[in-house]
Amino acid sequence: MSDTPMCHICRQISRRSARGFVLLNPGKLEHCLLCNRLFCAKHKAVENNTICKIRHDSYYDNHWQLHGTGTIFRSMTHRNIEMDPSNAGFDRITKVLMEREEDKKIVEEEKRRIEEAAKSEGTSEEIAKHE
Repeated sequence: MSDTPMCHICRQISRRSARGFVLLNPGKLEHCLLCNRLFCAKHKAVENNTICKIRHDSYYDNHWQLHGTGTIFRSMTHRNIEMDPSNAGFDRITKVLMEREEDKKIVEEEKRRIEEAAKSEGTSEEIAKHE
């Protein structure tokens, strides 16, 4: 089993499970864009199907030795800023500030969409459809 490529989340579950764990479809694995580890279809993030279902900000914080290698990222915003060649000359602090500003814009846009949906007296189901 150790030589067989396996979803990193399934592997953790298997290690913690007393009964054992069987990966149902080991042939359908993808590399997560944020943590650069394999994951299966069962463990895809709902909001973005190119990343896995872990807290990437915590993973990033716990693996400081990989910072700056271009292999792990806190979020898609962080990844996009780091991967943009036009940002290559900026220092780490500037990039973090850019990331925070971008995250603020995303939150403000989300609030604006919710307010617009509420003004049109939409139900929560209708609001969710537009997201």
